[in-house]
Amino acid sequence: MPFTPFEEGHLPEVLVIYNYYVANTTVSFHTETLTPDEMRSQVLSGDKRYKTYVIKDPNTTLGYEKCAHFKKIGRKFDR
Repeated sequence: MPFTPFEEGHLPEVLVIYNYYVANTTVSFHTETLTPDEMRSQVLSGDKRYKTYVIKDPNTTLGYEKCAHFKKIGRKFDR
């Protein structure tokens, strides 16, 4: 399954995927759902060391993969 570099147009689908897990599971790094601007800052950090990719089949975004610095992952680590 190909990993495609993340682009701005992927943001709405990735936000839906991530916010589902925030709201319904304990596997996310946030305790509240993210806004589009918050998600954008997470996946488009501008740091070339940490990139984000989407996982797609021909018609659907199935998921995504994000690399980030440990201290900048999410609010759960602030507790």
